[in-house]
Amino acid sequence: ERDDCYDNIIVHIAPRWRIIVCKDGIQWILQQRSVAPPNTGTWSGKSYSTTRSGLIAACSDRQLLSATIEDQILDALPSTFREYAKERPST
Repeated sequence: ERDDCYDNIIVHIAPRWRIIVCKDGIQWILQQRSVAPPNTGTWSGKSYSTTRSGLIAACSDRQLLSATIEDQILDALPSTFREYAKERPST
């Protein structure tokens, strides 16, 4: 979850911000990179959400939302992580 090459990234919403599916597959995590690119660093969780509205609120509180594709991606998520997990193909 802390690396750039983590597999379950939903979207990068800003240069130092992204949303991922947690490694246990139970929630979405809003993460922030510890340092600005091009420097390396690690990603750390800033908000943990099991609902789309909670995830959107966490992004909004940090002024990360705009009228771009990222917002459309967030709006397209199911209302709960449980629904999201049911829609995902099994690996």
